[in-house]
Amino acid sequence: MDSFKSGVNGPASTAIAVGTHLEGETVVVWADVAPLTEEVAGYEVPLEFVVDVSGNITVPTAVTNWVSGKAYTARYKSARLAYAADGGTAMLAKKKVTGVGLVMTDFTRAGIRMGSQFDNADRPLYPLPANAFGDTAEAIVLSDVNDEEIFAFPGEFSTDSRVCLQLQSPFTAMFLGLVVGVETHG
Repeated sequence: MDSFKSGVNGPASTAIAVGTHLEGETVVVWADVAPLTEEVAGYEVPLEFVVDVSGNITVPTAVTNWVSGKAYTARYKSARLAYAADGGTAMLAKKKVTGVGLVMTDFTRAGIRMGSQFDNADRPLYPLPANAFGDTAEAIVLSDVNDEEIFAFPGEFSTDSRVCLQLQSPFTAMFLGLVVGVETHG
């Protein structure tokens, strides 16, 4: 989070003193090992709080350990993919991404979005699958390195096939590796 402050409430409280440097700003919160979120249209989204003139916010449930600050969006866009060419270079060949596998640690599954482009209403970013290796995957993974199985990716044939990843705080993720399945055309 940007301009963040962390603290400990003892005893647990719904009041958080995030600081007057954020007065009037909208902030998000990570508290007691999870982001404070709500479900909207089937997706988990961060709760937002406006900091009052005293530098405080009130959260819906009592928390002990917390971090609060302004939300930001982290984006990664791969280079043009030049893979899977049987007859030479694939740089200008039409291809599509068919699958993506991620190696990650310290991540919140609900906060990761991916797709072939940012800001395209016809092909919006979609969430990381909720299942991995046939079971419901952990929502929050801290400290462990997690190898996600390769999952379907809704790519389209193009000479400019790419993978875009997006994360918005207070969700967290550390990407350690990316495996891309590519299919060429023609």
